[in-house]
Amino acid sequence: MSHRRLSEAELARRLDACRADYAALKNQIDAIGFICEGSLNEVYTSCRNPNCRCADPDQRHGPYWQLTWKHDGKTVTRRLNTDQVALYREWTANRDKLADLVYQMRRVSHRAGGYWSAPRIPDSGSQLDSLKGTGEYGNEAYEVQCRVQG
Repeated sequence: MSHRRLSEAELARRLDACRADYAALKNQIDAIGFICEGSLNEVYTSCRNPNCRCADPDQRHGPYWQLTWKHDGKTVTRRLNTDQVALYREWTANRDKLADLVYQMRRVSHRAGGYWSAPRIPDSGSQLDSLKGTGEYGNEAYEVQCRVQG
């Protein structure tokens, strides 16, 4: 993040851009359907009957689908039928989309916070309420004057 001085107009422009980016991300969250924790696994099993075809590792029983997740520190597994597999595949994909959008929202928020903490040059004739603060950048102390719309 650059620490050059920002004018009030530049700060407002950058924060407006952050707000627009944030709003667009929130709109994408509205489109996400149900979410589900856990992982979806395709499982092949052997019954350990020496006369069964599954004695050959290439001919095991299956595929069986399982959804596995943690609940209160314990692993929970649920077997799924083929209709449920499609549903839970969509829901776990939605969970990943949601996590990605939240990550992007954090980055936009961090960027906006960086603009607020950067030194500013007050615009002359501003009709906004003032806030003053001090800080350090490297070994230099500076005074910051922020203007906040009420």
